[in-house]
Amino acid sequence: MQFNHNLKISCYCLCTLIVISVIGFKDKYQQLCETCHGTKGYGDGPAANALANKPANIAQKLNKPFSTQDSLTEKVLVGKVNKGMPAWQGVISTADAADILAYIKSIQ
Repeated sequence: MQFNHNLKISCYCLCTLIVISVIGFKDKYQQLCETCHGTKGYGDGPAANALANKPANIAQKLNKPFSTQDSLTEKVLVGKVNKGMPAWQGVISTADAADILAYIKSIQ
């Protein structure tokens, strides 16, 4: 059996790009979200107990049948300021918010 070496290189490049992207998402998540939402997005970060309202379990929300990536991305951007979730619009882009959610999903 012979392999197409170009395909092998392309696959390697794509996999490398995916790994680099996920690492970038992880950094964003750790900087902006992990303190409240915890390492896996369960709402159990080190600051969670000090907050008046428990942070959302993002991992659980990602797996709800009626939650969409777009609706969750919008929630990240708009926030729920009255419940302690900051509005990230203007700080991060829609793509950044979607990337952070993709990272959380990838570590479940």
